[in-house]
Amino acid sequence: MSYAVSFDDSTFHAAVFLYSIIHLPIAQQPVVLSHVARWLRPDGVLVLTAGVDAWIGSEDRWLGTTATMWWSQAETATYRRWLNDAGFSIVDEQVVPYSWPTGGVEAMCAAIRELFTDATVWVQAGLPTTTGADEAIAIVRSWGVMFPAYDSEIRHVASSGDVVLVERVDIMKRADGSVALALPVMSIAEFDNGKIMRWNEYYDTAVVPGLGASQ
Repeated sequence: MSYAVSFDDSTFHAAVFLYSIIHLPIAQQPVVLSHVARWLRPDGVLVLTAGVDAWIGSEDRWLGTTATMWWSQAETATYRRWLNDAGFSIVDEQVVPYSWPTGGVEAMCAAIRELFTDATVWVQAGLPTTTGADEAIAIVRSWGVMFPAYDSEIRHVASSGDVVLVERVDIMKRADGSVALALPVMSIAEFDNGKIMRWNEYYDTAVVPGLGASQ
């Protein structure tokens, strides 16, 4: 395998892969990590966004454009193994919540089952506050009636301890794939042992069908 770039060993203090390595072919990802490990100094830092669940696929008309977006991601345990094999030591690991996974309602419901506990509180502007996975899934299924498909464009992510702040744009799509609504959202998730315990989401309710005036 050849690469367009090459660097001397121990060249960089840090490397950042935010929402990028998951778009490489799956077989290339551990090779890239091994290269990056050599390019970093002995005390260098790697910041990496990786997959939680294994998935390979694509979506046409990505974010309302004519482009096709491709994903190739392994599950978390595989990324841990690849990082360890490359010589990295994992010093911090967090799950970043995502609101609209590719795949629509069923993918979102599966994510809620994985990340919520029976006590997880989900607070959304203009909607009833839910507790636990079942109430949250009922809300998601009601959205699916209006918007059969969804995407999220992550703009910024920040964290402090077990609290994660995400700025994103939720792309709501009609059955024909056209964009019905692009909704800017700010979300704050509080984690405990890899599970979301509280999730607050803020957006302009005036632009969301059925929610009325801004709150």
